[in-house]
Amino acid sequence: MEILRTLLFFGCLVSTTIISTAIISTTKALAHVDTNENLSVVFLNPGFEDRTHSSGEFWVTVSDVMKATADDLGINLAVEYANRDHLLMERQAQAVLNAKKLPDFLILVNEKLAGESIIKMAEEKGVKSLLMLNGFQGNQKVLTGKPRERYSHWLGTVLPDNHWAGWLQAESLVETARSQRLMDADGKIHMLALSGDYVTQASVDRVKGLLDYVSANPDVVLEQIYVGLWRFDRAKGIMEAALDRYPETRVVWAANDPMALGALEAINEKNHKKKRGAKSAAFLVGGVNWDSAALKALRENQLSIAVGGHIFLGAWSLVLLYDYAHGQDPFVESEDFELIFPVFSALNNHKLTTQAALLESRAWETIDFRPYSKVLNPTLKQYQFEADF
Repeated sequence: MEILRTLLFFGCLVSTTIISTAIISTTKALAHVDTNENLSVVFLNPGFEDRTHSSGEFWVTVSDVMKATADDLGINLAVEYANRDHLLMERQAQAVLNAKKLPDFLILVNEKLAGESIIKMAEEKGVKSLLMLNGFQGNQKVLTGKPRERYSHWLGTVLPDNHWAGWLQAESLVETARSQRLMDADGKIHMLALSGDYVTQASVDRVKGLLDYVSANPDVVLEQIYVGLWRFDRAKGIMEAALDRYPETRVVWAANDPMALGALEAINEKNHKKKRGAKSAAFLVGGVNWDSAALKALRENQLSIAVGGHIFLGAWSLVLLYDYAHGQDPFVESEDFELIFPVFSALNNHKLTTQAALLESRAWETIDFRPYSKVLNPTLKQYQFEADF
């Protein structure tokens, strides 16, 4: 049974014909933010700007959606890409914060645990910061404390529920495997998994969701979790060996789309090499991100499940910062200033065919992001970022 949390954040399928709401202006602002000029925001993007990179296009898509949002809200947005190099990201932060004109806000990601050093830099310069997508955890979270405690200019943290993403993908894959009777001779479904890395919160939490699902379903055997470093090529190499080691495997769980597609290519090549007349094994492969290549593979019935929705979290963050700058503090709605949202949905071929044209077209400019702002729509009692998918 499909769990009723598959809600697509931000109403992906909302068109420009959305019911119009009166747009008002306000001059009220919180300290240190001049709303007589357009807000300036710098996003330190930890990923690659190159859409063809083996780690996929997730991070550049996040920026693309943010740019569409910034256009709607009149925000001056600048994006710096760190190419998965946390040391480069720290140098970029230094350059931004040493510039003659400082931004109003700095949005960053806790890539490889580098977030605290950047928040500290922003604090020293009096620049308000927002942490999104990957936050602090474990000992690092203890040391940094809550937003606005040790670092008063750190406004808050905005996160997707990555534990739910890991659980949801596992659940979707296993339910499909059960319906297709892809059990081994022992009557159980055998699975392999590809995590992103050892420390990034998104990877850790997605794996925890997977493990919790497996623990709750005794008919599932998780053979091994490999670290694919978010990359297509690494995942393909891993899977080539893993399929020989675990020939009973019929399900592959992956923490992002590039690794899922790398695993899929290894599976297809292995099936192609089978002796003439030999039956190819049926596999189910799932990923996370809603990359264009993954959606194409889903439509072609190659990929089985695509989990996503967090590509809109940057857009959401801009809406929250816009409202903060105009006198409404959204982060106080959480006692610890950390907002975690179940933005993930699982797509299969049927759902993609009937409901996700926007995801394939990437026409983010067709979404009007202004109706999601409480400042621009004072009748809103709570943020309505979700829509049935």
